[in-house]
Order: sequence, then C-alpha cells, then structure tokens
Amino acid sequence: MEQKQLLDGPVYDQLPPLSSKYTWLVAQNLDVEDGTQDQIFFTINDQIHYRCRVRELLGRRIRGYFYGWVILSKNVTWSLWNPVTCTIIHLPPLILRDKDYASIGQCCLSSPPDDPDSILLLTRTTKPTFVFCRLKTSYGNKLRDVEMSYGNKLKWIEMSYGEKLKKITDSDCLLHCPTVFNGKVYALSTGDYTYVIQVDIGEEEIEFLLFGTTPCTPRLSRCLKFITLLKGSSTELFYIFVDFSDDAKKTLGEVHLFKMTSTGCKELKDIDRGSYKMKRVMWKEMVELKDAEFFVDLACDNSVFYRHSIASELGGCIHIRDDTGKMIYSYHVEDRTILSSCMSFQASHLTLWDCSFEVDCEEAKCTHNSKQETNKDDNVDESRPDYLPFHILEMIMELCFGVEYMHFRATCQHFRLAAPLIQWSNKAAIRRLQTYSVISPWLMVVDKIREIVTFTDPILGDKYRMKRSHMSILDEKILCSRFGWLVYYMVNSSLVFFNPFTREIHYLPWQIDNHSFGLPHLSNVCFSAPPSSLKCTVVGFSLVREPRVYVHLVAGERTWQMFPLDYGGVDPRSMRFPTFVGRDIYALFNNGDLYVLKNIVCGQDYNYSWVKVVDVVGCSGQHFLVKSDQHLLLVVVSKFGEFVDVFKLNKYGKEWEKVDCLGRYMIYICSSTCVCIECQHRS
Repeated sequence: MEQKQLLDGPVYDQLPPLSSKYTWLVAQNLDVEDGTQDQIFFTINDQIHYRCRVRELLGRRIRGYFYGWVILSKNVTWSLWNPVTCTIIHLPPLILRDKDYASIGQCCLSSPPDDPDSILLLTRTTKPTFVFCRLKTSYGNKLRDVEMSYGNKLKWIEMSYGEKLKKITDSDCLLHCPTVFNGKVYALSTGDYTYVIQVDIGEEEIEFLLFGTTPCTPRLSRCLKFITLLKGSSTELFYIFVDFSDDAKKTLGEVHLFKMTSTGCKELKDIDRGSYKMKRVMWKEMVELKDAEFFVDLACDNSVFYRHSIASELGGCIHIRDDTGKMIYSYHVEDRTILSSCMSFQASHLTLWDCSFEVDCEEAKCTHNSKQETNKDDNVDESRPDYLPFHILEMIMELCFGVEYMHFRATCQHFRLAAPLIQWSNKAAIRRLQTYSVISPWLMVVDKIREIVTFTDPILGDKYRMKRSHMSILDEKILCSRFGWLVYYMVNSSLVFFNPFTREIHYLPWQIDNHSFGLPHLSNVCFSAPPSSLKCTVVGFSLVREPRVYVHLVAGERTWQMFPLDYGGVDPRSMRFPTFVGRDIYALFNNGDLYVLKNIVCGQDYNYSWVKVVDVVGCSGQHFLVKSDQHLLLVVVSKFGEFVDVFKLNKYGKEWEKVDCLGRYMIYICSSTCVCIECQHRS
C-alpha cells in the first residue's frame, strides 16, 4: 500500500490553530518537484492534521528552536524567524571554503538575538570545525520590524577546534549536539569515551572546558550500536542514550534518559587531569518525564527537540523517528514502553513544533470566564455520592474488580464501607477473578530499575502497580501469559505459574521421566488451561543443541516427559507463538512456515508427530499466530505498518484463507505475544 504524499483538506496560508494539548510535528518535503513545498502540522498519532503554506517556511528547512526563534536554512541562506512577532532576521550567505554544505550538522543559538553576545553556532559532521555568526548589531529597537537584512558587520566565521579538543580528550574527535544550559554552550564529543564539553567562543579563538563525563548505561559494556544525545533547557541538562538491538541500527532496543541533578551543580569538584581540570557531573536516570517531551530525528542529522507541554495527552515520551524516516517510536519514560507507528506520508524533514500556542490563551480565557459565569448562576449543590442506598452500592461493588474496586473504595467513606478490603488469596476472590470479564487484555510492564510491575488497561488507561519483590521475576522475559496466569523463571531458575492479582504461585517440576534431573532452559512455553484445572498441560520447547519438546500434565506426576523433534533444516531458534488448538500444538517460524505437534500424551512416547502443515504464506513482514474459537489465525504486519492482513487456516489444515472481517473479535499483538478475544461491553 502506497503512503499518502499529501493530505486532503483546506490549505492554510498561515500558522494553523494549534493547541498545546497535543504533540505537534511539522513535516517538510523540500525536494518536491511541484514547487509547493507545503508544510504539514500533525499530531503524533496522526488524528489531527493541517496542510499549510506558511510564507516564511516555504523552501526553508527548520533547523531548531531557541528563545522563541526558529532557525531556518535554504541552501546557503540562513535566517531567524519569530512566529509571534513575525520578525525575520536575514543572515549573509554562508560560503564554505570546501563547498561541502551537506556537512553542516546541528545548530545552536547561544542567547536571544537582541543580546550583544548572541552567536549562531553550526557544527560540521566531517571535520572538527565550527561555523558561527555573531549577531552583535545595532538593531536595538528595530527588532520590532517585520523583516531585517543583515548589516555589513555580520559575517560567517569558520574555525577549527581539532587540536584544542584533542588536548583535553586525548583523541581525535568531533563535537555534536550543541545546546545551551545555564547561559553556556555545551556539546558532546565523539569517540570511544564521550565527554560533555563546555564551549566558549571568543572574538578570535575558541576555548574548551572538560565539563564532565556522560552517565554509564548497562548497554555501553556490550559494545553494540548506540547514539548519544545532549539537550539543554533553561537550568536543565538532559542526556539521552538510544540503543539498537542490531548492528545495522534497524531495531530500537533500549532508551535511557538522564538529567544532571541540582546537587551535582552545587557540589562540583575539580579533579586533576594532567594540566586540565574536569568537573564531576552528577547524573540521575529519570523515571518519569511528566508533561515534557523530546523528539529525535535519526533520519536527518540526529536533531533533538524538547518542549515542556501543558496538559499534553502524550506527555512524558521521547519520540524517535528512525533512520528510514518511515517509523516513529514513542518511548514512555515512566512505563518504559515503546510504541511504534508508521507515518502516513513521506517527509524529508520532521521537527517538533516548539513555539507558543496562542489558541491556548484564548481557550483559557473562555474557560475561565465560563467558570465564573457558572459559579455566579449555579447555587445548587452537586449530587453527593453518599446519597446512594447502601444495598445499591454493594450491588455495584460486586461488579468491580482490581483497579475498579480500588477506585470505588477511594471515592468517599460511604463507598469504603460498602467495599471492604479483600484478601485476594482467598478462594472467593479467585472465583471472582475467574468470572471477571474485561474489555481488553491488560498490558504488563516490568520496570527493572524501580522494581515495579505496572498493569495498564489499554482502553480505559487505568494502572495498577505492585512491587516486583513480591513476584521475584528474573530479568529475562516472561515466557507466556494466559487465563490471567504468567509463566516465568524465578531468581533461583525455578519455572513457575504466577497470578499477579491473587499472588498465587504454582511451581513446575525439575525432574524428567522419573530418572533424570535438570530441566533445560525452555525458550517457548504454552499451556492449555489454568493450572487449577485438571486438564492443564504445559508444553515447552528447548531450542539449543538437540531440539526437543517437554510436556507436563499439572494434575499428573511431578515430572516432564521429553520428545525429540526434527526441524527439517529450519532454524529452531526462529520458532514463535506455540498455540494450543484442541489437543494439538501449532508453532510458527519466522519465515512463515507452520508446524503442528499431534498426539502428545504424557506417559506415552509413540504415535506423536511433528510435521509442517503449511508452507510460507505469500506476504512479507512480521508473522503472528493466534487462536480464535476453534480457528487458527495468522496475522501479517508489513515492516513499516502500511498493511495488516489476517488469514485463517482452512478446515483441511493445509492452506491459509484471507479473512476480510473479524466480526465481533479483536486482536492485540506485540513482539512477544498475540491475543484474540471477543469484544464485550460492560453493563
């Protein structure tokens, strides 16, 4: 499916009515041939969009935001634009000695343009050189003019810093990510060791101060591909570490956000380092970002943008556009989750809009005036919840569970009496858990740093947190979840069932075939029923050395039975999503092949079969296997999310049939699991 190049609807010739309630991005296509070079302002979830032709932005690339000014460039011309005052400052043409204009990287404005010491600083990606322009002029009150051309005193200066930087870093390196913090310009050095460098640009020379080292992250010791970024905002200095799961930087892995603490600023100590001094910088990893947000564009110069939003629905995230320019990954700092989304149109440049939102001022005035009028005219008390009869509250309470139950108790004292504390380990609570129906499965996130497990309702947004110490979950991934139960390895390598809401634990055996001990590490696990059921069968696949399958009947003997498997040359490590369909177990491989394990019976080692039933389906992308009623479904998601196809295994079990409608069912997928449930509504 082709991506949309432009969006339909009216075209604005000025800035659209943006609201700070949303995260706004600006997409620019500066290479289009029709000459329009429109800008598209859209929200991060692409629900609202405006197509614009703002005169000041036509043909100009947005390079950064500083002090309410937008830095723009077009070929060799650079300018500063203030969207609020409509002021434009035109700078002289930038003429490089080597004519390598593609090497111009990131930019930084040291102070507002009316400051006599203001400098526009540009980095280069191919050589240790700064290009900068001093904005020291006699403009004065003329900053109120609509447009201003540069004066004869303004000029670009190109200055090398390689030798001076090498003296304090002991290596040949470059500087990138220039930013402003506490009125000073700082940048990151490249190389094996990353330092924060303070940059002081004088009239004739550049001076450097080794401000400090960057924080340590767990991934640094693994020597894989990663990107480091620096961003300052007023009195805050942030450090972002983006890690990739592969050497090609194609799969986003972990993201870490650090902030220089205030105590570190006040208690800086000097450490001798040869003839130079280095500051001891104190960093702290942030566990929440609240309403602030970052945007990182890996597709173009690794630019970093920051905005402290007000009442933003998507605050607390670091949005990252990958190097293909087609995917945006939103990393939620508090939940430590990564949400990927595909851009619905192509853009050569993408930036976070970081200017004031005038529409919010008008909305705030209207809201304030409306509240005042309401307070004047409405003298009637609001209906009080404790007016409800006690027996009605008890009936409502019987329909609540988990987060709903806690919210019910927190409403008022009257509600608290109707909903007493419950020990979730008793049998009555377990029965309530088994009969409770939810609209959608809950999302579970294990925070390894804070040792907290968060359960999130993806539809209602409710969250329930518990301390990880009660669960003893190892840092490895959870093997599988179903019927409200998890299967995972504990710290002592015991394989267990665990119900996070009832906190009931069921230990699985170590013994094999009544003779040998030492169950190998299982990479894929599935089970047919809750462990409290007599029919619960657990199946685990060992994919190292000789591929084998291990089967355990929970209500039977405390042993596993082992069966050898033949994968026919297919890499067993690519197996995913083992799924029970009746008494058979289907397993999917990364290439799309489907295998089935039949006639597995504990205590018997004959007549079982492991065969390929379906060849590769003719669709490239990620494959997910899930069961719906008695049907087996295959979900295929393209690499960049342009399409999602669903197939059903036909009644002969030999062919995939395209599914055009899911009916009353809905499917949830992630990298490790796939769930299909019937849509339900609460009465």
